[in-house]
Order: sequence, then C-alpha cells, then structure tokens
Amino acid sequence: MGVTAALLQKGRSVLGGYLLLSCIGYFAATIATGMVASSTGLFLGVVAALFGVVGWWLLFRGIPGTARQIIS
Repeated sequence: MGVTAALLQKGRSVLGGYLLLSCIGYFAATIATGMVASSTGLFLGVVAALFGVVGWWLLFRGIPGTARQIIS
C-alpha cells in the first residue's frame, strides 16, 4: 500500500468517526433543548441521520474487514 492510499484510508476513518460523533451530538442537542417535535428538531434529526449513515459507511469502508468482523 502506498503512502497516498494509507493517508486516504486514515482520512476516511477520521472523517467517518467525526460524522458519527456529530450525529450523536445532533441527536443529544435536539433532545436536550426539547426541539424534538419542532420543525428545527426534525431538520436536525434528518441531518444527524445523514451524518450517521455517511459516517458509518466511511468508517467501515476505510477499515477493510472491520464491518465483516462485526457482522459475522
């Protein structure tokens, strides 16, 4: 594996982890501020879900074999 590929893999893992943490933070902020039933809360929920999905995909795509180990 070349240096560029290794850096790209590490970058994907870091970005994926950041997006997953952002997802958790958005949900926590929405619940903590009581905006769950408001339109702002709904918007933040959708953004958090998108961040979570993209973060999960980046994190486990960036670390080959990890997702397979978790599933099996």
